[in-house]
Amino acid sequence: MKIKELLKINLDEEINTVVDLDSTPDDTQIKEGLDNFVLTQSLGKHLSEFLEEYNGGTMQSGVWLSGFYGSGKSYFAQIIGLLLENRDILGTAMRDRFDVKLAGLSNEGLLRNEIGSLSRLNNHVVSFDASKHNNANGLPYMIFSSFLRSLGMTDTWHGLVEYDILIERQRRRFLDTVQQVAGKPWSEIIKSNAEMVKWFKQVLIAMGYTREQYDELRDMANTTRNEYDAARLKQDLQRYLDLNPDTRIVFFIDEVSEAVTQKKIKLDDLEGVAEALASLGRKVWTIAIAQQRLDDVMKAENVTATSLTKVRDRFRTKIAIEADEVDTIIRHRLLDKTPESRALLRDYFAENNGLIADVTNIGVPSLKKTDNVDT
Repeated sequence: MKIKELLKINLDEEINTVVDLDSTPDDTQIKEGLDNFVLTQSLGKHLSEFLEEYNGGTMQSGVWLSGFYGSGKSYFAQIIGLLLENRDILGTAMRDRFDVKLAGLSNEGLLRNEIGSLSRLNNHVVSFDASKHNNANGLPYMIFSSFLRSLGMTDTWHGLVEYDILIERQRRRFLDTVQQVAGKPWSEIIKSNAEMVKWFKQVLIAMGYTREQYDELRDMANTTRNEYDAARLKQDLQRYLDLNPDTRIVFFIDEVSEAVTQKKIKLDDLEGVAEALASLGRKVWTIAIAQQRLDDVMKAENVTATSLTKVRDRFRTKIAIEADEVDTIIRHRLLDKTPESRALLRDYFAENNGLIADVTNIGVPSLKKTDNVDT
């Protein structure tokens, strides 16, 4: 028998090794991921820690989630985002699908109550990978453009105009006019820049804007995009929250430390954004996902003490996924055996335990010899 035939996991099937927070998985992908997800005691503690802060009265609505490459931090963040949104997955709500994962945890009852408390809120989740995005207009616009995309808008100047239309409660009229003028929905048109340029002006004119007003809107939007800063980000998010008072906006920003290393994000910008968003209180949350701990990132960038304090205050909650959690996941997910294989291995050990102990006694302190059937 080959080793792969001992395992529950099918190694001949493609395994998604990297979670991309820029992409939106379909229902089948989410279900498959959930089926294979192992909620360890430690991850359950981290989840409870986050939910306690999120559901509680804290005004420090920033989280720094760190873990080395391959530790599963991005997938853990994706799980949190799905729980917040509670979208239907093949006809079953996410929170209901996730409930089975809580069985056997030491904090099972507490976690179930915390997850249930999320139903009091309307959570709008925005996820993106900072290392993959163009930062020509700065971090504040990188964040806001991701927010625009989450609303079904573009991250060009057209999206800024459309956002104003949304705030003026005219977006339904805009979408209906698009369908009438172009004969197809806006969600299809924005897949092509050429199509978007072709129809956007015609739609606004059909809504009653003059050509001069269209030109003014375009110029103003381009100027705004080029000069976008943390103060404008705060203002734009506040306008949305005023329109949707029961909504909480949650940003998941992946690969933050990598983006800092690549100079796509400046810690000064992160400080400015942190300060601006903090003034919105619990209505806007920021979950920064990084390979390095926050203090390590700041030491590497040699930031000032003032900046250090402001960023630390914004990301008061810190979650670090450790190596022992990965080891548990490996043993329970990748190395889990079929019942037949377990019986086979037990018989093999009973017949060859002396030889197995000898060949695994290699004199490395971190690797002990195999002297029992469970190991």
